[in-house]
Amino acid sequence: MKLEAWTPDTVWWMSWILDPCGRCQGQVRILRRQNTAPFAPPTFNICPLNIQQSPSPRATSIPVATMFEHFRLTHIPMLFIASTTTFGGLWPFFNVRGATAAMGLPQRFSDSKEARTVFTLCSGRTTALGLILFALYFQNKFAEVDTVMTILGSYVGFVDGYAFWREGLRRKAVERALSGFAVAAWGWFGMVGGR
Repeated sequence: MKLEAWTPDTVWWMSWILDPCGRCQGQVRILRRQNTAPFAPPTFNICPLNIQQSPSPRATSIPVATMFEHFRLTHIPMLFIASTTTFGGLWPFFNVRGATAAMGLPQRFSDSKEARTVFTLCSGRTTALGLILFALYFQNKFAEVDTVMTILGSYVGFVDGYAFWREGLRRKAVERALSGFAVAAWGWFGMVGGR
């Protein structure tokens, strides 16, 4: 259907709905076909810059979200890290004793009410970092994702290694530091942004 078949007086802009490509500042075009029954449902076009009309006036035209159009296999580790930090950071809100034990901390941390409170506070910040990674990734800001991964991996790897070493858990300290530095290296070499 040609665009001339759509009347300009039946076009409304609503800025409260997100568009998947990020180019339209959240605007949505709702178009009604000319000479159709008043009860005909509107045709939604999420992105006004990418106008696609439905073959049927009653069908809804919603383009497939473009968040994965730039997906590569080298993005999988970043998506895994974002998932584990986002959802793993929520664990202490439901079972702080289990979360401290899973991290490998000594039992006295699970027994201390003060330590559990601090652990829960810190895990909220961890969840925020995971959400930041997801937000940047879905906005196709891959260089920024690499930067966050470099900082997150190097700093958290160092702090985890240092804390476990001070607790006398040498093997766990090396394991946590190396895994953090692996995350940092993935970001440093631009494996998401494709340097």
